[in-house]
Amino acid sequence: MAYDGSTMLALKNELRDKILGLKIEKIYQTNDTDIIIQMREMGEKYRLFISTNATFPRINLTEIDYENPQMPPSFCMLLRKHLQSGVIKDISQHKMDRILFIDIESRSELGDLVIKRLNLEIMGRHSNIILTEDGKIIDSIKRIGPHISRVRSVLPGLEYNFEVISDKINPLGLNSEDFIKILDEAPKGKSIKNTFVNLFTGISNTTARELAERLSIDEDIPLSGLELNETTGDKIAKFFSDLDHTDKAYLIYNSERKLIDFTSFKPSYYNSSSLEELPSISSAIDKFYFEKSKDINLKNIGSDVLKVVDHNISKLEKKLEKLVIEQEDSKNREKYKVYGDLISSNSYRIEKGEKEVTLENFFDNMNPITIPLDARLSAQENARKFYKTYQKMKVREEVLKPEIENTKNKLLYLESAKSYLEIAEKKEDIEEIQDELRNFGFIKKKNKKKVKLSKPLEFKTDDGFTIFVGKNSRQNDNLTFKTAGRNDLWFHVKDAPGSHVIIKNDGREFSESAIEYAATLAAKYSSVRYSSNISVDYTEKINVKRHPQKVLGLAVYTDFKTINIKND
Repeated sequence: MAYDGSTMLALKNELRDKILGLKIEKIYQTNDTDIIIQMREMGEKYRLFISTNATFPRINLTEIDYENPQMPPSFCMLLRKHLQSGVIKDISQHKMDRILFIDIESRSELGDLVIKRLNLEIMGRHSNIILTEDGKIIDSIKRIGPHISRVRSVLPGLEYNFEVISDKINPLGLNSEDFIKILDEAPKGKSIKNTFVNLFTGISNTTARELAERLSIDEDIPLSGLELNETTGDKIAKFFSDLDHTDKAYLIYNSERKLIDFTSFKPSYYNSSSLEELPSISSAIDKFYFEKSKDINLKNIGSDVLKVVDHNISKLEKKLEKLVIEQEDSKNREKYKVYGDLISSNSYRIEKGEKEVTLENFFDNMNPITIPLDARLSAQENARKFYKTYQKMKVREEVLKPEIENTKNKLLYLESAKSYLEIAEKKEDIEEIQDELRNFGFIKKKNKKKVKLSKPLEFKTDDGFTIFVGKNSRQNDNLTFKTAGRNDLWFHVKDAPGSHVIIKNDGREFSESAIEYAATLAAKYSSVRYSSNISVDYTEKINVKRHPQKVLGLAVYTDFKTINIKND
């Protein structure tokens, strides 16, 4: 996704239509990078959101309520001093670049009318909000000294210079002949897409791809493959002219209905089911970045919980390794009983002070065996010491067995929890897993209300079957052992952590398409979802039982069939 020049062009036109001539009512700075300018007309409120955030820089009219700090930052106070109660007199764009100029008429300290300009540069991590008067910088949200950039300094008192940012050609206003001449002189070895991106101002890969589509040519072929004639020139000129006259915007979704992009034009390389039409570019930007911010926040929260899970998995794996070694060692205890028996039978032959003795082993065809001795002890005392070691190791093995089983079960649970964290789609999903981990003692308990269990995911097949998918261990447990009927169909990925999936039995025979869809969901919501070929087992719910160790969300099943899901 790129907030490119075509986006800025559509936004400029929208802002000119909606806020030109309006009076600035309030100015807020929500954090180090974001400013909100509020205007009002005829009872309708407009809020211009300007963000220089390195990850999601943008400008748009917003409907989202952002929290404002009680103490406004110094740059916010400066903007209020110079711009509050001012009137927006002009909104323009540098070429078709990601630079927007907003001219505001306000009163100076002497009461004279003056024009101040907000220069809004949306350039990734170089994005900035710069306030100028008569071309001189008053201040900026990010001060850039020569130690940061050798190309351009942005400091109070300096001349504002934006021409150094880009020397590309402005495609707006060019005619068919202009485009043909420019392309004819361009290097022919570069791809169509890269040619448009490198030659013209404000063109992203997304926009270049659409232009190639309108020209009915592959974006990746060299420019030499493009026929430079009047028809080609007309199509290019019309494309850029249309960009300057669009009043719609589009959100683009992938096959999983996840937002992946937005455009100010209707992209012809996606089918209509992948698109959502919106009435303005601001509404598209607002929704797109709100969802993306949620995804980032979700990943951050999930990442913190994942660290806890990974830490506990690592700790338990080390513990299990140690326990297994101890168990193997305990299985070798029989030699100590043999030592004790042989010493007891031959005590008359052993003198105190000896460090070892060689005796005939009547447990092994009288073959000689050398037994280490404690020289401080008598023969009988050495025998008792060996018997004591034998009993201790026997008890230890009995204690180790359930401890090993318990450790294995905890690891099974944590591997499942890790899988559910990786597929979590909402903050609530993560909070439920956190609550589970808290109940099992993996996270320190806080004085918090118990998290309410949310509902499993629900899907409908084309032929009307209802499918439920669990999102965590507690949901899986409830879904399989409380919600599901005995004749419902139950699915789970083979030999790996994953969600429990149920097709509800509505009296009809389960269709092949419903079974395949449910198996696909079981594969998708599992720890092996990125594998190329995923085996999914399914059986009637009556054949599914709780795990013998009663581990939350784990089950055992019989009489199952397996379906292979190929992952594209």
